[in-house]
Amino acid sequence: MKKYVLFAFIALFFVSSSVWADTAYVKVTAEDETVSWIPIKGTIDGTNIEISRNAIDSNTTGSIDLNEVWSENDGSGTQYQVTTIGNDAFAWCSGLTSVTIPNSVTAIGQSAFMYCGGLTSVTIGHGVTSIGQVAFYDCSGLTSVTIGNSVTTIGEGAFRDCTGLTSVTIPNSVTSIEYGAFESCSGLTSIVVESGNTVYDSRNNCNALIETASNTLLV
Repeated sequence: MKKYVLFAFIALFFVSSSVWADTAYVKVTAEDETVSWIPIKGTIDGTNIEISRNAIDSNTTGSIDLNEVWSENDGSGTQYQVTTIGNDAFAWCSGLTSVTIPNSVTAIGQSAFMYCGGLTSVTIGHGVTSIGQVAFYDCSGLTSVTIGNSVTTIGEGAFRDCTGLTSVTIPNSVTSIEYGAFESCSGLTSIVVESGNTVYDSRNNCNALIETASNTLLV
């Protein structure tokens, strides 16, 4: 438990710090379907962008689509492809309700969505290979997670305290699920392991998942 508290303090320090970055604009859809374009920080290289720490205003509300990142604040100009979601990128953005992560993203950094309590669904694109430590820590409103079939590593405590999660599907690409990845997910009733997974394809190999979820395993 102490290590997660330490992560929180470290992340708080970085979120509070100012970070130099380029600015683009991302599409946000409110509950009433109103669309707006808000600044998002990152490192731009040609038509690619790596999303940085403290990427958006933490008071942002609504659904964010990372397929829609542009150079102008009306969704015009140059369209950027998000390649990386950095450490602490959206941490403490409690008003976010859903996030679409495009196939162009290869990595989700440590604490990327930590404490996004309003987040109810996340779609992780098929380009992502690793989900960082405590990436979705304490996203208590998260009920649905779609993990792309290119993910190989789910980091330590990645979904810890996501108490709203009821089921998770582990793709056959996953070879490493680190300690406490689903710890304290009290609403989790099933973990489905896709056919063909050579690491987590039996109850014996899934003991760590059973212990951390404290619930049921379905294969």
